[in-house]
Amino acid sequence: MQGYEQYSVIAEDIHQNYSDVKVLKGVNLAVERGAVHGILGPNGAGKSTFVDLCTGSSKPTSGTMQVLGVDPHRNSALVRSHMGIVMQEAAFPTGLKVKDAVTCWQRYMSATEYTVPEFFDLEKLADRRIHELSGGERRKLDLYLAMMGNPSLLILDEPTTGLDPLARRDVWEVIQNLAETGTTILLTSHYLDEVSALCQQLSILLNGQIVASGTPAHIAKEYSHTRQGWVELSDCQNAQALGGDLSSQSGYKNIRVHDATVSFDVESPTGLQNLFATSAYRDAVLDFALSDYSLENAYGSIVRSTDAPQGIGSTRTD
Repeated sequence: MQGYEQYSVIAEDIHQNYSDVKVLKGVNLAVERGAVHGILGPNGAGKSTFVDLCTGSSKPTSGTMQVLGVDPHRNSALVRSHMGIVMQEAAFPTGLKVKDAVTCWQRYMSATEYTVPEFFDLEKLADRRIHELSGGERRKLDLYLAMMGNPSLLILDEPTTGLDPLARRDVWEVIQNLAETGTTILLTSHYLDEVSALCQQLSILLNGQIVASGTPAHIAKEYSHTRQGWVELSDCQNAQALGGDLSSQSGYKNIRVHDATVSFDVESPTGLQNLFATSAYRDAVLDFALSDYSLENAYGSIVRSTDAPQGIGSTRTD
């Protein structure tokens, strides 16, 4: 397969319609080789539809799709032989033992020389049946099987959906270790913390369109209109005074005073130092902190500007 020296996936003006429903509307996206590229969006945004196009399961209504240098629909067998896929639901019979599932898949993939990375830590699970595994352990098994054959591209379709917070962290660690091997990873998610932790590049998909792309830090800075500030003062009286002063100035929102602490959202913090330098606050400010631009704020701004349903979680809470 030739022509994919820089990008493992290239999508140009992809449209996908099902009857009268337009699921993807002019998607343009490029996944660099060796990178972890995330697609963030709520349920129904078109993430799984895009994954189907990447695997060759579907053909786009219009537009050009290239995966590992070829058209994935016309060359689906070739593409899949160089691809590992982890879908939201695993398909192995749950009565199988882990070691038997590994053997079956190894034979299917003709991956007799695959070396198991230590971070999978599957030896202790070998004699357990799949239905006896926890959610996190099943995901580790899915990732291991997907990596068998040393694929050039690993596709993870919402890999931590339904997992508890500790299991999610375990799966994240495996994905981060896989990324360090140089494997190209395309990951779909609707969790902000997940894409922030794992992805070097990010595309936000809303209503079938890519509305923002870049590093998570770039998107956070480009689209966040506020940062969160926090000030601790010497006493409650000074805190009340500062809260009043901030309320009278433009650019400050959600001002909250609790005891001797003032918190707020600010569009531009440049005026704070001048305010703190005045005689009223010069000796009263004990501590001050200002957050970085957040992906959560950026995503909220993007959603409001597109009138799309949010449907995104910052973290899992169940």
